[in-house]
Amino acid sequence: MNLPVFFLENPTQTTHLSDEDSHHASKVLRMGVGSEFYLLDGNGTKYLSKIIKIEGKKVYFNELKVVENLPENPQKLHLWIAP
Repeated sequence: MNLPVFFLENPTQTTHLSDEDSHHASKVLRMGVGSEFYLLDGNGTKYLSKIIKIEGKKVYFNELKVVENLPENPQKLHLWIAP
């Protein structure tokens, strides 16, 4: 089974998901306390985390464990758009 993936800019400096992600996790995916998921920080680091509390419209998590830490890709992408 694949774990859900959420994005947080600074996952080590917060303890809860955004309101939109909290709604998606708790209502759409029906995740509960103890459910695991991945967090991406946009810098190549993937964290494994676990829901510890769902309170109102917030989903709180802990146990950030680095699963994968990818270095910056040395290849550059050039995108050309023609009118």
